[in-house]
Amino acid sequence: MERSDCLKTAEKLEEEGRVEDAISVLKECRDSYPDFLVGRLYLAKLLFKTGTSEDALQEVDYILSRSPNTLGALKLKGEILQSRGRLMEAKEIYLKVNFLDPFDEEVSRRLQEINEELEKAVRQETLKEEVPFDLEQTPSFPSEEPFQEEAEIEEEFSIPEEEKKEAPVPDLPEAQEEPFETESMALVLLKQGDFGEAERIYSKLAAKEPSYREKLKTVKIIKKLHQLLEEFNVQGKAGRVSQ
Repeated sequence: MERSDCLKTAEKLEEEGRVEDAISVLKECRDSYPDFLVGRLYLAKLLFKTGTSEDALQEVDYILSRSPNTLGALKLKGEILQSRGRLMEAKEIYLKVNFLDPFDEEVSRRLQEINEELEKAVRQETLKEEVPFDLEQTPSFPSEEPFQEEAEIEEEFSIPEEEKKEAPVPDLPEAQEEPFETESMALVLLKQGDFGEAERIYSKLAAKEPSYREKLKTVKIIKKLHQLLEEFNVQGKAGRVSQ
């Protein structure tokens, strides 16, 4: 079967509601024409549609290994990762799509969804850190009445009223506010495109908490990707000017 016939047959089967048969046709086409990327992308979409996200992700990764900037494959990979709760990875993919096609409203909406989900998760983690004990358990405190020995010592060494003087209060330096360096702020900076500052915050967080190291790696990847895209745009403009 020719490649074009594969697509036509699969499309007809899908329209008839025979999605599994369409998948079988596309798999045969893939085996016969491994680098027929359009067919593999169609197969990936149907696999994801039927809930086989792992197989769909493998197809998409193959496509991107051959053509890294294929928008359809990138968008589908972002959707698969987002559906599986891998939000930081999905965000990285959507950011790349957003750079390649800034006017894609669907991708912008999905980025907003991920930002809201990440900020919600950060707020929940912050609440857990601020309340480290069980609120249902009432802590026990020692009695406010002093022991007999303490009362005797206090009476023996008490200072007469006439000798008591108000101690001077030393001038304390004004407290300096700590910078607002939280993951929520880092996410906001990422959204605004300030990748360097976001990386700095994640570096500090990772130094205190090893669980942030993977997120720091992701931020560095996003930053590098942004730099490469900027260089690409500069080279493209220079080429057009020289023409």
